[in-house]
Amino acid sequence: NERELARAPASFAAGDSATIAEFTLQPELRNRITRFQITGLRGAGAVSLTDDSLQRRKVALLGVRDGTEALALLAPLHYLRQALAPSADLIESPGIDELLLAAPDVLVLADMPGLTGDETEALLEWVESGGLLLRFAGPRMAAAGNDAAPGGFGIRTQDPLLPVALRAGGRTVGGAMSWGAPRRLAPFRDGTPFAGLAVPQDVEIRAQVLAEPGPELADRSVAELSDGTPLVTRRLQGEGQIVLFHVTANAEWSSLPLSGLFVEMLERLSVSTRGTTPDAAELAGTSWQPEARLDGFGQLHRATDRPSLPGEALSDALTGAAPLGP
Repeated sequence: NERELARAPASFAAGDSATIAEFTLQPELRNRITRFQITGLRGAGAVSLTDDSLQRRKVALLGVRDGTEALALLAPLHYLRQALAPSADLIESPGIDELLLAAPDVLVLADMPGLTGDETEALLEWVESGGLLLRFAGPRMAAAGNDAAPGGFGIRTQDPLLPVALRAGGRTVGGAMSWGAPRRLAPFRDGTPFAGLAVPQDVEIRAQVLAEPGPELADRSVAELSDGTPLVTRRLQGEGQIVLFHVTANAEWSSLPLSGLFVEMLERLSVSTRGTTPDAAELAGTSWQPEARLDGFGQLHRATDRPSLPGEALSDALTGAAPLGP
């Protein structure tokens, strides 16, 4: 049921055609806004409906704090803060329990292997209730399991907080499992969260953690490198999901965090709510069904009985009143 959340005055000076009304709301209330309306007027012109770009998701960040790091640019969470701060409410705490008490929408772990049993159980329960666990690899994750596998190339036991099983040791340029040169990204496949995003040619991957081959790997891989190895894997867990970037969250292993593509990929994973408008290429081949319509009196009505529209029509035309049929 809709109810009034806030009210603010707006006045026009003589000759002005625009003015500003300011609202100050807590994040929980701001995320509930569905419309702005001029009081005392009945009409579609006095109503403005909102979309997801007005909402700000609550994102919890957790990474290993290394006091020996001399530069902020080396910090595992630096580029994540830069990418998410404009469009999300960030929460940081040294403990997982404290972060979960804040009821975040997304929890980010940057190179954090070896969680305790209690922490793993709490995170699984949170994910199954609808949370998004976003993990990034790093030297600690790549090194995990080396003691059980001499040489560093054995198979790690499946971590319940990872979407796929990983091989210990990883792969680097010039390492034991060597590339001759840094790898680039493969085009994003249809049916993945990143479908339609352009792949910059200057993004290079210098190291990664490797996924253990298995029957589920193809379905769980949503982004790959040019040699076909996974860059991002995902597994649905209850009402939520677990996502792993097989590279670091900073620029230690790749130039991905330095690119605009990094922000776009986070947006596609619903980590942030930065407003984006799909272009014609992204809309091509899609079909859109209206769910609600606004009548001339500014009232919303269900519109699921209306015909669907091809995505191409939305890319080059303004929505408005449809002509009456015969």
